[in-house]
Amino acid sequence: MPRPVIVAHHTRSGLAALNVVTAALQTDRETSGVEVRFARDRSELARELRSADAVGGSPVAAWSFYSPDFLASQEDLVALRSSRDRG
Repeated sequence: MPRPVIVAHHTRSGLAALNVVTAALQTDRETSGVEVRFARDRSELARELRSADAVGGSPVAAWSFYSPDFLASQEDLVALRSSRDRG
């Protein structure tokens, strides 16, 4: 079974929460071996997800945002899905 690769991305309001979640993954015995990558923008998020898939991982996008940044996060998701559809 492919190992999960978490690719973490945040909007400006979600940085603190994302740090807490990824730190928790790394300190728990059952999830400490999960690879966590951080993406600075949606283009990097798409690249890292494709890269994880290309090496046989099971890519998982972790998004962190609060409601004031919902629209920006929605735009990121639309762009990510569009880049996936383009290959």
